[in-house]
Amino acid sequence: MLLNLMLSSYCDKIGHKLPYLLPCLGTALSAVYLAVIASPQFITWPLPTIFVFSIVSSAFGSFPTILMTSFSYCGLVARVDNRSLVMGLCEASILVGVFIGNLITGPIIDSIGLPSMAYINAGISLLPLPVLILLTDVTTEANLSNNWRNVVKLAHILDAFKCVFKKREGSKRLRLNLVFVSYTCIFMASAGASGNSFLYLVKSKGFSLTLYSVFNSYSAILKTISCPLILYVCKRFIKPQEHTIGLVAISCAAIGYIIVPIDILPYSVWIGVTFFSLDLLAYAVIRSIQLSCCEKNELGLIFAYDAIIQSTFGLTGSIGIKALYSATLTTWNGMYLAICALLTIISLSAFVWLSLLKLREKFSN
Repeated sequence: MLLNLMLSSYCDKIGHKLPYLLPCLGTALSAVYLAVIASPQFITWPLPTIFVFSIVSSAFGSFPTILMTSFSYCGLVARVDNRSLVMGLCEASILVGVFIGNLITGPIIDSIGLPSMAYINAGISLLPLPVLILLTDVTTEANLSNNWRNVVKLAHILDAFKCVFKKREGSKRLRLNLVFVSYTCIFMASAGASGNSFLYLVKSKGFSLTLYSVFNSYSAILKTISCPLILYVCKRFIKPQEHTIGLVAISCAAIGYIIVPIDILPYSVWIGVTFFSLDLLAYAVIRSIQLSCCEKNELGLIFAYDAIIQSTFGLTGSIGIKALYSATLTTWNGMYLAICALLTIISLSAFVWLSLLKLREKFSN
């Protein structure tokens, strides 16, 4: 996380190559280390040696840095009228990679073993490097006097926080912070619902493991295919305001969490997941609004803050709602979904406030 905050400043001042390259190298090195300690010669090493795997991976930026760089780069190259679609496709591509990785890793490990799988993972991690080196360009006005020694240093750790809370023209600072409130609440709800889905569906609803896999696949397909397709249709044909898409998406997510635990409603789980899987639409719109509230040379800092929310509040939401699920298991096992719905309603309230501020500013001009 610290490296991510430092690299976000580098990203805005110099370019996007280094913030992309480091996580790729870190993932490859950590995968090779995992392959070595999982081999028969070293499998008896003390358990603390596994922590080196996490240290090597995180020391190079890991997933938060990929998030920060991907969204800031896409934000720079996308047209203003197409930003939410590009943000949605970027989010969907990340989810597709996670989904495919989770789907194939287990069978491959069962077939050829963990060390071999780790070596394969190391090779896959290096595949983006030629593309990044050749195609990723400097898209801001680079100040080459800011070499990496000046940019990647501890003094820049707080740059992202200063950027988010600094004074801006009109209501932009308030709108930007309302965006983050909305995003934080809906992401906590999503992380909490996802973290409890196995226990709730398999243990309480009686899903088989196969049916649970179908449930996850259905949700992933909705997020990665249907949501970008809906955004494309909206942009190409219907052409509603971005805020309208966001309001509908967040409302659908809240309705979905409410529907799932209603046992008297046939197929409530499937209807509910259909609704709350549309939250990717909300993420796309929220990130597009983030871009409109800041300058081009601040995108890395803004999305570094975004990555902090994903990492910290995602974990907080997952752990907190799991604890709630355990505490209410004997009374009402759907209580955690009610909390997810409440968080989403808070997100919706912040988004409504944000939309009203935008409308007021539009009419005043």
